Amino acid sequence: MRAALPYFLIRIAVFAVITVVLILVGFYVLWALLIGMIAASVVTWPIARIQKRVARRDPAGSARSARSAK
Repeated sequence: MRAALPYFLIRIAVFAVITVVLILVGFYVLWALLIGMIAASVVTWPIARIQKRVARRDPAGSARSARSAK
């Protein structure tokens, strides 16, 4: 879960930036939120794939291999 956090934060940041820009341009808040969600999901789609792949990894397995490497 912790490994996927940076990817999630990137996606949230993209959504926030797009939404704020739309609000500053003059869109209504609800429209800006809706368009921001759609645009952020389209723009960050490759990041979402990476996030899912990282989340599927076994965190205990990577911790065990790091300990045995020492």
